[in-house]
Amino acid sequence: MSNSFANGGVEDASSVSFYPPSRPNALVGGVSRVLPAARAVWPILSEADVYQPVDKTGRSTDAEKRRYLLTLEFSEADQNEVDQWLKDCLACFGLTDGRLPWRKDPRTGALTLFASCEADSRPAVVDADKNDVSSTIRISDGSVLKAYVTAVKYVGFGGGVTLRINSYQILRLEQHASPFQERARLPIQL
Repeated sequence: MSNSFANGGVEDASSVSFYPPSRPNALVGGVSRVLPAARAVWPILSEADVYQPVDKTGRSTDAEKRRYLLTLEFSEADQNEVDQWLKDCLACFGLTDGRLPWRKDPRTGALTLFASCEADSRPAVVDADKNDVSSTIRISDGSVLKAYVTAVKYVGFGGGVTLRINSYQILRLEQHASPFQERARLPIQL
C-alpha cells in the first residue's frame, strides 16, 4: 500500500489549500485528499441536480433527491495516480475487488472520475488565488478544477468506493452563454 494515507489520505498535508467539508461527519469512515487538477466534464455545481430513485422496473422507490455532481477528466499520469489512490482506499476498506468511481464518457470514450454530494452540503469554492467564490458561480464543461474529496466505502451492489465532494478550487473558469455551445475536445493541458 502506498503512503498516501500517512496524512489522513492527503498526499502532502501542506497541499490542502482550501476548506474542510461543510458537514463535520463527512470524513467519518472515509479517506480524504486533494485530487490533481483536471478538466470538468459537464459539472452540476451551481444548482443541485434533482433525480428520482427508481427500482429495476422503473417505479419510484423514494422521494426525489438533490445532489451536486462533478465529473473529472485527468491527464494520463494524473489518472494513474488517482487510480492507485482509489485502489489503496479499496485495500484500506478491505474491498480488494470493489468498484471504483471511474466512468467512460459516452461522447468521447475518455475515462472520467465521478464524485457527488448531497444538496444539503454544498461544497465550498475558492479561486486559483484561494479567495472565496460564490458557490452559485456557473462552471461549464472545460473548466479546470482541483477537488477535495472523501473516498467512502459502500457494501451494496458488490461493494466499492464512492467519492464525496468536500470543496473545490477553480484554476481556469469556462462559462458558456448557451448549453448548445460545443467545446472543442483538446488534449488536457494544465
